[in-house]
Amino acid sequence: MGNEPDTYAEAIFNYRMQFDNGAKALYRTMIADGTTSSNDWTGGESDINVRQVFAEFSDLPSFTGAFEDVSIWAGKRFDRDNFDIHWLDSDVIFLAGTGGGIYDMQLADNWKSNLSIYGRSFADFELVSSEDPGLEGDTDNLILTSNNYFGNWRWMVNGMSAADNDERDIGVGQTAADTGFHTMIAYHGDSFFGMGKVASRRQYCMDKGSAPRPKILVRAVS
Repeated sequence: MGNEPDTYAEAIFNYRMQFDNGAKALYRTMIADGTTSSNDWTGGESDINVRQVFAEFSDLPSFTGAFEDVSIWAGKRFDRDNFDIHWLDSDVIFLAGTGGGIYDMQLADNWKSNLSIYGRSFADFELVSSEDPGLEGDTDNLILTSNNYFGNWRWMVNGMSAADNDERDIGVGQTAADTGFHTMIAYHGDSFFGMGKVASRRQYCMDKGSAPRPKILVRAVS
């Protein structure tokens, strides 16, 4: 898979409905399996998993104004507007977890917005404890994300909270953050610096928890 040695497969099952009042529903389940073995039978070492299972509803007749064209969802999923180079397994923006949200709010003529909340869990990390050096803990991370589109420009803001994460042992003199933020500005164009008629994306990312880490990406897709 990409630049990794894994053998990886996904199977996505969609069930779509349209109701008499025009409303639409999507029910999705995604099953994935990964292994580093090249054998035909890998039952003892593969990692089969249900990666997505959610329901999404759109074209709801009771929604009007800024919410006329929205989609609402709940469950476990990958965010619809994730930003990656899939064949290289490079996830620039990869929101995933269990939660709910709303897509495509039309807040102004040239401003469309999404709002979602995701929960993720992190377990079995060492705690800072002089009484019991082998003590381990876990935490749940909540991510509130807002994706905003202004023409070809995109601005994403994420706020994060992880209870008790500041008790994680990450080394002498260091403290893990229990809150943080991430922001991204991206431009989605229809040419690669004027050199061809392709879809292209250029973005700048910055996040801050224990330390800021900027990231710049230029991508072209034919």
